[in-house]
Amino acid sequence: MKKLCLLLVMMLLMVNVTAFADDEAKIEVSGAEAKAGETVEVTVSLENNPGIISMLLSVTYDRSAMTLKEVKDAGILGESLHSNNLGVNPYILFWSNGTAKSDITANGTIATLMFEISENAVTGDYPIKVSYDKKQDGIFNFDMDPVDFAIENGSISVEGIADSGQHTGGSKSGGGYVAKPDDEKTPTEDTDEQETEFVDHSGDVLVTVNGKFLVFVDQKPVIVGDRTLVPLRAIFETLGANVKWDDAAKTVTANRGDVEISLTIGSDRLYVNGAEKIVDVPAQIINSRTMVPIRVIAESFGCNVEWNEENRTVIVTE
Repeated sequence: MKKLCLLLVMMLLMVNVTAFADDEAKIEVSGAEAKAGETVEVTVSLENNPGIISMLLSVTYDRSAMTLKEVKDAGILGESLHSNNLGVNPYILFWSNGTAKSDITANGTIATLMFEISENAVTGDYPIKVSYDKKQDGIFNFDMDPVDFAIENGSISVEGIADSGQHTGGSKSGGGYVAKPDDEKTPTEDTDEQETEFVDHSGDVLVTVNGKFLVFVDQKPVIVGDRTLVPLRAIFETLGANVKWDDAAKTVTANRGDVEISLTIGSDRLYVNGAEKIVDVPAQIINSRTMVPIRVIAESFGCNVEWNEENRTVIVTE
């Protein structure tokens, strides 16, 4: 009798564990099969979505064996602010719905990624991985609480050329890329001619303030001279500063607590409570929007500023 009771208890526990696992919020990346030179689609889907208002995912893959050619957003998670540059790795998938009045509980495919397999890809399995930063609240709900999702990543099984041992990268199962002679690039001394002072990474650079992502509607952050510029009012108002604009002098004055910042468009001088600071990149007008260097502004208000290279994110904390 005792054995029967114990068996029943164990069966009930197994049922409960299974039910819990079935209800777990999950992000799933589909698998696919392709031959070298073909184009293949991979989907990113949600299951058991408990309700979110913002989600930022990093997508990584073997760029030596495949190229991301297109991203199709399903349109079920609100405004999409994905990377415009398909060549960045990791690629950023970002949804945010600042006008929603409640959590979005949609399930199913949220994005479709189209990859072109290199003609020189070696036979093997190539992982397509998504991840998110739990420390920076990569996914959160209407109440601004972080939401946890389990992740089930997929892979593309490639039928390519035989592995001759010359390839690099790829998975342990034999993935990789064999370079042709034309792929060997010889450095030249005229590389400076290919560089420009203004490098627009619109959609690639993200900004968090105290763990929450800022949503830029009209003009996204850009990088100029290795400095990140953001829309003036977005950063000042997020930090709780009062902003005044003198159109005649093209000067911005912002006050927060006992700190006053003043800067003029095009000037490499910034004043904090009257004390002069030299800035590497001045405030400027880009696409009819006033853009200011986020680091010097935030630090002048006593904030800490960090740069996450992997996710191309400016992290501001007070």
